[in-house]
Amino acid sequence: MNPYTINEEEEEWEEEFEEEEEEWEDFGEEEEFLEEEEEEEGWEEEEEEEF
Repeated sequence: MNPYTINEEEEEWEEEFEEEEEEWEDFGEEEEFLEEEEEEEGWEEEEEEEF
């Protein structure tokens, strides 16, 4: 393998890794949002039980 090919492959890996990292960040934000939604629903249920 010549060094040029290795560098090209390395760049491709870096790009793929960055894309995956962004997807995981988005997934993390989505998961946090879902947890907040569940907490809010939990509060609503508790309020209903009081009445």
